Amino acid sequence: MLSMSRRRHAFGGFAVLLLAAGCGGTPQQRETPAPEVVSSDNYYIGDNDVFAHLEPGPGGTWMFTTVTESEVQPSKGYLVRLNDLAPAFDTRTAECTPQAYPPTHRCNPLHPFRDKEVGVIDKLINGGIAAGTAGTVTELTRTYDTTFDEAAFNQAVDEALTNSGLDTERQAFFAALEEYAAILESSRSELQRLERETNERYRDTRAVRLDIDATVTGLTGYFTDDLDFRELIELVPQTARRANDIAIEKKKLLPCDASRCVQKARLAIASTRTHVDRARSGLLEHIESGTDVYDVRCDKTAHGGYLFTLGCPDELSRAGFEHVRVPLSLDIRARDFDGLYPRIDIADRRLGIGIDGDRVTFTNLTSSFLSVMAQTVYYNSQLKTSSASIDVAPGAAVTRPVSDFVSPEIEIESSYRQMTPDKAKGASFRFGFAAKYRIAGEVDETTLMDARTFNVGCAIENRLRPGSCVELPVENAQVRDFEESRPYVPN
Repeated sequence: MLSMSRRRHAFGGFAVLLLAAGCGGTPQQRETPAPEVVSSDNYYIGDNDVFAHLEPGPGGTWMFTTVTESEVQPSKGYLVRLNDLAPAFDTRTAECTPQAYPPTHRCNPLHPFRDKEVGVIDKLINGGIAAGTAGTVTELTRTYDTTFDEAAFNQAVDEALTNSGLDTERQAFFAALEEYAAILESSRSELQRLERETNERYRDTRAVRLDIDATVTGLTGYFTDDLDFRELIELVPQTARRANDIAIEKKKLLPCDASRCVQKARLAIASTRTHVDRARSGLLEHIESGTDVYDVRCDKTAHGGYLFTLGCPDELSRAGFEHVRVPLSLDIRARDFDGLYPRIDIADRRLGIGIDGDRVTFTNLTSSFLSVMAQTVYYNSQLKTSSASIDVAPGAAVTRPVSDFVSPEIEIESSYRQMTPDKAKGASFRFGFAAKYRIAGEVDETTLMDARTFNVGCAIENRLRPGSCVELPVENAQVRDFEESRPYVPN
């Protein structure tokens, strides 16, 4: 049998022929079962299989290029189990037919880790070989056997270990993998325990007693002290932020460059230890301090019909169960108004109808019983007629919500969004109310009705401070300037 170096030299030309022929045709081989070449368990190191790609390097020597967890055969080279340096490719004995094979196929005569039947190599060299149309090799008719060349394989592995630096670092690499896995497991367990202890220090944030020191600016004239300032801020225990700080990222150690695997693993170990030490110190500092720390969020821009900008501190702390003072600035930019109706009185000598913005009052001005049999609300182009029967005793009054007599369309029409005094001062709406009634003992029915155009700004003023603006028809009204900077005085 030719030596490894002579075999490579003698068949250099034939290698070109085989590669040019490709993989055409289906290899026909008779396989002879043989046990896989596996090193003794006494030589297996590590907890899980790790593989290395064995490839020819510069100068004809072998080297390991990539170390990986994957058992997928590389596109070039050969897969070696790094734990025990056993081959992870097909090592079975085979009977092969003359034909073109891929370079790493066990029937390829130039496979570096296969022994060929005596005489086959000479026949291939001296038999006048030519490539057939189907990728077969002609002028060679008999089959040949190949077996795994363990000596050649071991020599290549020894070269690869030396060239890749793994001859002295292989055990250190597996030790680093195991150490990194152990650090991940123990550190996560420790930090999770400390996090639970930290969380136990925080009570329900809803039970935190806040003293809100609010400063209201902007359209203070639109503000009616109807906001619960505690609803404008959110307290978030800083443990939620620490949960992100203590999360340990599992670094992907494989695949790696064979010559740098140990360095990569050791860097991951050092980085994880630094992260864990910092997280541990932060949690212990909080547990021992006896102080709860919260992030304060005040990013709302609308609430309760108000549109505003907010300002608040970034964080606050409290010891035990003490009250927490929170300065808050609220700058009102605009306000929404729903169901905006005017203040209007309609009357004849027997029935009075008064609308004060959200209620309708029917007053009987006679000494007899009176029945209101139908009501109609007009709002711009919308109208709604109701047939609610309302009996009013002599000299008495009955009050109903305006909403009892309006339609969804009128509810939409009477809603005003993002209003400011200037915007409201220049807007108007048409509103009217009609009622059909009858006096007890009389046959005739009477209709009482009035409709006018009203200023939105005046209707808003009367909504906020009843009676502050006289509701005159728009053509005669004198709407005063709205007080945009009236100071806010808390109740």
